[in-house]
Amino acid sequence: KQVIFAPISAANWARLKHYAACVKVYRNTRDRISGTFAGVLGGYAHPEPLFPTLRVLIWNSLYDEGGAFMLFVTSNLRILSLNVYNGDTDVFGGNVPGVTVTAEESARIACLAHVEHKAPNLAELQFYSRGSTEEMATVVAFTNIKRFTLWGIRHPSEVFAALQHVVKTLTYIEIRCDVDTTPDDIPTVQAYLLTTLRLAAHPSRIDAMLSAIEAPNV
Repeated sequence: KQVIFAPISAANWARLKHYAACVKVYRNTRDRISGTFAGVLGGYAHPEPLFPTLRVLIWNSLYDEGGAFMLFVTSNLRILSLNVYNGDTDVFGGNVPGVTVTAEESARIACLAHVEHKAPNLAELQFYSRGSTEEMATVVAFTNIKRFTLWGIRHPSEVFAALQHVVKTLTYIEIRCDVDTTPDDIPTVQAYLLTTLRLAAHPSRIDAMLSAIEAPNV
């Protein structure tokens, strides 16, 4: 886990800013960044992101460390691969009425909402999701993306309902289903710009998804 054990000098921070401006790609391979560490860095960097010219962000971390994620989102971001998926199926809030999302889903929703606000020119979005209604409602806001990838899907009907709102700009769609069950009632999606479609699921579910996509250029 990354920690700060002494104050950051003005000279060290100036050196970091100089090199940070050169960083175009950041890959977090489950490096643990504490909330305190992220808060201190954010205080120094405010109001700028830590890497202001970052274009590619590949984030693999525990869902309860999403605070550090916010430091890396920039207006220049074009590609985001977001993995805070740990197989958590416990509903966030226990038995609180109306709460249906898990803790990790809640973290992803917060991260995606932040990206949508701070990175309006995002062109490619990848993330793990079971395809819950709440997460897919966040996806609807990404109306400029060209490439869209989802892994771990359990509810393709919710995914396709969201695709109806963002599909007009998509040229690439990849959907990988995690659980093989009876296909949902999947809504039809018209994807006239789509040139590449990749599906991984039980054959019956793939047939249902293919039947729901109108993509003459695939």
